Amino acid sequence: IADFYDIEITGAIDDLDAFDIASNCVDLPSLDNPFCEQIFRDPVNGNITGFTSGQINLGAFAVQGVDFSVFYDFSLDSLFNAAAGDLSLGAVGTRFLQFDETPDPLQPDDIIDELGTFNDPRWIVNFSADWIYGDFSLGWNGRFESTQLLPDVTNTSSPDFSDPFETGSGFVHDVSADYAFSEQFEVYGGVNNVLDRDPFVGTLSRPAGPRGRFFFLGVRGNF
Repeated sequence: IADFYDIEITGAIDDLDAFDIASNCVDLPSLDNPFCEQIFRDPVNGNITGFTSGQINLGAFAVQGVDFSVFYDFSLDSLFNAAAGDLSLGAVGTRFLQFDETPDPLQPDDIIDELGTFNDPRWIVNFSADWIYGDFSLGWNGRFESTQLLPDVTNTSSPDFSDPFETGSGFVHDVSADYAFSEQFEVYGGVNNVLDRDPFVGTLSRPAGPRGRFFFLGVRGNF
C-alpha cells in the first residue's frame, strides 16, 4: 500500500525554539522580519540576551511525500518440510520528497528547503519480523532514519560521522520473545536497542534514547 500526499498550509502558526528564531532572523534577506523582533539584544555590544517565546506567524509550508506499508505472512512448513511455524514480515514508512518553508508571510518568495534538516530526514521506516511456533513467538523490530543535518553543529572530528555536518543514518534494533504456558499465564522478555546505538549529537531521543541497551522481563496473567 502506498499513498502520495501533497500538502500546502498557508498562514501557519508554529512554536519555534531559540535556535530556529535566530536562524530565521539572519537567513532572511532583510533583518526587518518577525523573527528578529523576537530577539533581545544588549544595546551596547549587540549580543543576544534573550528571546520572546511563544507562537509565531509563518508564511506557509509545502510538503510532499509517500507513505507506504508492506506486509507478508507465510508458513515455513513447506520450506523445511516439517512443522516450522509461521513468519510475518512488515515495513511501514515515509519517503519525504519536499519540505519547503516560507518563514516570513511578508516575503512569500523567500523559501527555505527543510528537507534533510534535523528531525526531517528523507526516509523513516519501521521494520518488523515475527516468528510464531505454537505458543512461542520471537520478534524483531527495526527503526531506520536516513542521515540529516546536525542541530547547531558546524564541525566535529568524531570518527562516528562520515560527514561532520550530518548525523549519519540511524538503525535501532529491538528483539523480544513470548511464551504462553496457558490461556491465563505467559512470560515475555527482550532487549531494546540491541547494538547500544547512541543518540544523535544534540538530541536525547533520536534515533535512540540516552539509556542505551536495556533488557526487560515480565509475566502476564489473566484471571
